[in-house]
Amino acid sequence: MKVIALDANDVGLSKVQCRLEFTYDTPESSQKILSSVELENYPYVEARLEGSTLISKTSADSLESLIHTLEDYLSCISVAERVLGEA
Repeated sequence: MKVIALDANDVGLSKVQCRLEFTYDTPESSQKILSSVELENYPYVEARLEGSTLISKTSADSLESLIHTLEDYLSCISVAERVLGEA
């Protein structure tokens, strides 16, 4: 997993933002993971696929809120990976 985080105070943004990249063995695997988590996390997390990489973006008004969203999202990803044998 690759994490790119921006702190709103550091870059003059009104929100805290985070981008996560999950790379799987095949595009089919990344599609299965996305399909497993997208309903649970919409509209809090935007996700799309680039080949076998699942790219997720989220933002929040505070770091605390962002962490809460990320904890939930990463938990959903983890369950989907275990169920689908991708962990």
